[in-house]
Amino acid sequence: TMRPVTDVLHLLLLAGGLAFAVTSPGCTTADDDDAADDDDATGDDDATGDDDATGDDDATGDDDDDATGDDDTTGDDDAHAPFDDLLAQFTQIDGEGHALVDYDGITADSGALAELASYLGSLDATDPATLADADERLAFWLNAYNAAVLDGVLTAYGGDHGFSVLDSGNFFDDARYDVAGVTLSLNQLEHGIIRGKLDHPAVTGADPATQEAIAELHADLWGGAALDARIHVGLNCASIGCPNLRGTSPPFAFHGDSVDDQLTAASTAYCDHAGKGAGSDGISKIFQWFGSDFAHEYGGPAGFIETYRTDGLDGVDVDSWLDYDWALNIAP
Repeated sequence: TMRPVTDVLHLLLLAGGLAFAVTSPGCTTADDDDAADDDDATGDDDATGDDDATGDDDATGDDDDDATGDDDTTGDDDAHAPFDDLLAQFTQIDGEGHALVDYDGITADSGALAELASYLGSLDATDPATLADADERLAFWLNAYNAAVLDGVLTAYGGDHGFSVLDSGNFFDDARYDVAGVTLSLNQLEHGIIRGKLDHPAVTGADPATQEAIAELHADLWGGAALDARIHVGLNCASIGCPNLRGTSPPFAFHGDSVDDQLTAASTAYCDHAGKGAGSDGISKIFQWFGSDFAHEYGGPAGFIETYRTDGLDGVDVDSWLDYDWALNIAP
């Protein structure tokens, strides 16, 4: 079932700072490049992993252009405002360029927990097919993933700053997030709906109804267009090695009218970060795990880095892989 934070008892427990047992292990393996996880875990496109943005006109707004007051599509510039508010209040960029989350602060703030629960509930009540355009749908799914990861950490970390999603059991495979009327795991969100890897174990292991829903939601998201590889810098897996959960300036959640610019900025920020994106010591394992996702538009990871990194490939060792830092992206 879905996010414990929506449960009143859970809200009270979290607000009291009590720890919860971890019921799901860390990342799994990806499924199509030939490694083992997701953008946030350990593999490539051949198993189960996840990566790691959002939208704005995609919630309950009502364009209402016709006499009946109900248009065919919905949009609401403020749909993702609650997530924006949470990120603005409880995240910060440290001196090394990492976006850190004040999980302790959220846990101790009953209002913040309620806001997150309400936002997650709005995502479940939204039919992405009614959103105004492809950008709103992309923002919706990126935010859904990132908000679900945030909720998952708040449920599992128990105040332990040494917590890691990689070592936390079935963190990415536990189907407990209700989005668009379907109960999903993080791997199903990332690999199934967003990436469209319908042969991914997280998808093939689901019941037939869920598999059908995932296929339909993926088709609705991209409408037959090729995957935008920039999703890999928009998804955040609550780890230091992941692309940042937010940029350096608002809006911090993804919105339909800005998602393109936000993903471009995130691509540059990640590729410019020598410690986790690209530099003289190598490039991120995200490019290894999901190499095929970068092939269609960029010819591969090197082309993506050359496109978005400020200095192109100058000084970058594209034949080596940086160690992926799975430490929790928690504020000190």
